[in-house]
Amino acid sequence: VSVGAGGTLGYNFAPAYQWPIRTELSATWRYRSDANVAFTDVATGGAFASKSDVQTTDIMLAALWDIPLGWKLQPYIGGGVGMAYSSVESYLLN
Repeated sequence: VSVGAGGTLGYNFAPAYQWPIRTELSATWRYRSDANVAFTDVATGGAFASKSDVQTTDIMLAALWDIPLGWKLQPYIGGGVGMAYSSVESYLLN
């Protein structure tokens, strides 16, 4: 089972301030659960099953400079910073 959600908010400074700058703040969340992953213990011949859950949350802040060349296609340069948090849990079912 895999699910996720995310969103982005942005602001364009050009209309209000005449600056060719845009900013974006984005965040996403993802979750995945895998169950009944089977494997065999070679030494004993016993079969085992496992379950794992993985969850990741991230956030990113970016700034973009629109290069004012007057073209129909708008070139830009940008950069950003962000962080992510991941957690992994695994269980033996037997």
